[in-house]
Amino acid sequence: MNRPAPLRPPVALLTALALFCGALAAVLALAVPAKAVTVHGTFTLKGGSGSATTKPFATGVTTPAACPAPADPAKPYVKALLAAVSPDNAEQIVNLAVTTAGDPLSGGPFTRSFDTAADYGTLQDRLAELRGGGPVDGRYELRLYCRTAHGAETADYFSAMIEVTGTSWAPIAQMTTVTEVVSEPAAPTAGGQAKLTATVQPRDAAGTVTFQKFVNEELIDIATVPVAAGKAETTLTGLTVTGDEGLPILATFTPTAPEAHTGSFFVFTLYVTEAGPEPTGTTPTGTTAPTPTGTATTAPTGGPTDTPTDPTDEPTDEPTDTPEPTGTDGPTPTPTATGDSATSGDTTGGSASGSGSSGSDTGSGSSGSSGDGGSTSGGSGTHGGSGSLAATGATVTSAALGSLALVLLGAAAVVQTRRRKGGARP
Repeated sequence: MNRPAPLRPPVALLTALALFCGALAAVLALAVPAKAVTVHGTFTLKGGSGSATTKPFATGVTTPAACPAPADPAKPYVKALLAAVSPDNAEQIVNLAVTTAGDPLSGGPFTRSFDTAADYGTLQDRLAELRGGGPVDGRYELRLYCRTAHGAETADYFSAMIEVTGTSWAPIAQMTTVTEVVSEPAAPTAGGQAKLTATVQPRDAAGTVTFQKFVNEELIDIATVPVAAGKAETTLTGLTVTGDEGLPILATFTPTAPEAHTGSFFVFTLYVTEAGPEPTGTTPTGTTAPTPTGTATTAPTGGPTDTPTDPTDEPTDEPTDTPEPTGTDGPTPTPTATGDSATSGDTTGGSASGSGSSGSDTGSGSSGSSGDGGSTSGGSGTHGGSGSLAATGATVTSAALGSLALVLLGAAAVVQTRRRKGGARP
């Protein structure tokens, strides 16, 4: 007769669960929400020669405000990186100069000289590289990023504009704007509505924001709203389920004074999901407490006896068995969701998420993260703003600890099995 196979410890299952928890921790660590970009203000180039073919084309910079406080106080911002943004593609940036290192720049406005040992070439050469060759005439946004001694920059920046004509350049008063859009609620449902809020930087930029939705390969106007205190709002009603692609919404800022501020735009994707089922059942009706009838008796019905009664139970030497406590079962807590189930943007609980650029304003990508002598790169640099692993907080820690616990449990099961097998041998 064949003996049934002995039960094996669920090592494979535990290992699979451990690997799953580890993968979950990694995903949560990488799934960091995008950080909104802040423009600190403008800055001034010092000692400019006005020639785009002379090195250096300027000797330093002066800012009206300080750099932000560093994320790590042990790594303060001690220098600043100057970069130019392509007027054709805000994702394309080239470095122009870097200042000398010195005292931390987060204490207040600063003036700092450029490091002449860091040779980036002439302004004309760098702009030609940015444009892919040919004439470089036109207007360019320059951005000044605060940088640590280790080469990491902030996503936020100071902004200034220059105009290049032939081999000459000159600063201009025009400021670049940045437009961003958010939705409230972040995950609207079909039949509901969503309030769209566009934020325009700098805050004093006057103009209007036009909201449009892209439906069946056609832009349909939603509303044109004046900007007040840097914000413009409108409400989108009659929402229908969007599907995996979402509903693209274009917000375009048009300045009142084009010579003072540039225009900008932002593409926002709104995800609308099915509304949940309405709760069923009858509403319980409360019942009032019964009113007691009669009067309470306050006096005892019998008098006390003169002779005390002897106790009938003699104390026993043996202690009586203490009954085991029978705790009452409390209500089982119902788990609540800690976040929308569609942060990836599908229709199973979608959360609205912005996915776009602000024209010439929110470009990301820089070679500065690789050192002081960088060149053009797009999209992967630190200029676009990347989140920190700390943003996942306790969620990552919990997943990692759960993974470790399952690995240790699996190892214990293996050791126990080997010991049993060892004890069974003659």
